[in-house]
Amino acid sequence: MTRFRYEAFSASGETARGIIEAESLPSALELLNQRGIRPFLAEPDRDRATGKPQLFALGKPSLAWRAKIVRQLATLLAAGITLDRSLLLLSKQGKSRSEQKIMADIGKAVNSGQSLSAALAGQNDLFQADEIGLVKASEQTGSLVPVLEDLAALLERRIQIRSKLTSALVYPAFLLTLAPISLIIIATVLVPNLAPLFEGAGAAMPFALQAMIWFSNEFRERGILWLALLAIILVGSIWLSGKQSVKEAWNKLAVRLPFWGVIKRKTEAARICRTLGSLIRSGAPLQTALQAIVDVTHMKSTQESLKQVQTNVSAGRKLGDALNLVSSIDPSSLQMIAIGEETNKLDAMLLYVADGEEKAVASYIDRLMTLLTPLLTILLGLFVGGIVMSIMRAILSVNELVSK
Repeated sequence: MTRFRYEAFSASGETARGIIEAESLPSALELLNQRGIRPFLAEPDRDRATGKPQLFALGKPSLAWRAKIVRQLATLLAAGITLDRSLLLLSKQGKSRSEQKIMADIGKAVNSGQSLSAALAGQNDLFQADEIGLVKASEQTGSLVPVLEDLAALLERRIQIRSKLTSALVYPAFLLTLAPISLIIIATVLVPNLAPLFEGAGAAMPFALQAMIWFSNEFRERGILWLALLAIILVGSIWLSGKQSVKEAWNKLAVRLPFWGVIKRKTEAARICRTLGSLIRSGAPLQTALQAIVDVTHMKSTQESLKQVQTNVSAGRKLGDALNLVSSIDPSSLQMIAIGEETNKLDAMLLYVADGEEKAVASYIDRLMTLLTPLLTILLGLFVGGIVMSIMRAILSVNELVSK
């Protein structure tokens, strides 16, 4: 599917702009005409098609903001308020201009004939692919409200996990920040005052002290250049992180990392099972649900596996067996899914597996953080203490030479 940016006249005669997905430009024009929209300009969305990364996404809504908006939208729709009016109310409730503008743009897109999922997709990657996929599948089955409620619950769970991880990383981050500050103070204040002692006594300086003196001289003479180089590296890293090829390479590497890989795989399995379970529970056909979960993961290899799962299920294979192609779902989870399929409780079993994986991730993070704090304290203590001890040993050796 290709994204096309268009400008058109709506049924009321007003100018409408937006983005639509279609196989080709003629298909996009035909879809617009079917919606009662008369396009006068349509072209490929080149910024998205070329994968142009955004260096700094100003005004990008946070996860907490998206969870709040989805929850409020589900509540308004459940109360019988129409979609366009609900979006208008949410746009007026925004705390900042950027939030108000985002919701107003979504409302305009919906009023011009776009679906809610297409309106969300047209917001320049402000909403995640799995969120848009869930909304799109719910629109096809007419179950928008329950799916939005499930999506809000899913986002709220992610907030809890992220908040727990952030809280656990506060002290380790403090230690990692304190270590270079201590080294800079030693290199720029203590070491320059010690260097004359070795020169006067004719003693050889230890390697650690020589390195500190070199760092001190560099920082004094070319500190601005080093800071500028660091800033260039930082900006370049942010720019590269937005490229699709870099994201895919990082995702492949992340799965193989010792600790992060476990969290990545379990999180991915939870997303797949929860999305699939939510859609099936809301009445979506299995094929529609399988098509929607392809966008849940950011890994291309997993997306290809999920497409193959859909093909195998279409050919008559059971879901529990077909999901064996997805490496992030472990054998015990596959057995539970197979049992749910046999007992006609597939949606409940998928949600049960998702809950189990999310609890496992939270428990695993707790254990890692419990070990990380004392480990970092010991390593930084050995590193900084080793440097200080080498300097003190060198001073004592100079004193012995002077006394002789």
